[in-house]
Amino acid sequence: MGNARTAYAELAKQFGVSPGTIHVRVEKMKQAGIITGARIDVSPKQLGYDVGCFIGIILKSAKDYPSALAKLESLDEVTEAYYTTGHYSIFIKVMCRSIDALQHVLINKIQNN
Repeated sequence: MGNARTAYAELAKQFGVSPGTIHVRVEKMKQAGIITGARIDVSPKQLGYDVGCFIGIILKSAKDYPSALAKLESLDEVTEAYYTTGHYSIFIKVMCRSIDALQHVLINKIQNN
């Protein structure tokens, strides 16, 4: 959606209502579970994470999911994980500071476990 930091007064101008009306409507939508939060987008590159990679992981059995996910959650470099259908069991997103760091994560943290 739009910018979550837009002032109620600005929204009120856009919709031709009072800021109080916007406030009441937003609060009602929060209480109803329609608005579940606002988010902040962080630039990994600005934090020095120049390399991003999606990796497909194949698990031998469905019983391996809990232990695999526990291991992946313990790795700081893994920023996202998704169950998938098809060839791969899980896709993960990995963020690293360099190609060398990515190679280290792949060889020493993911493939060897």
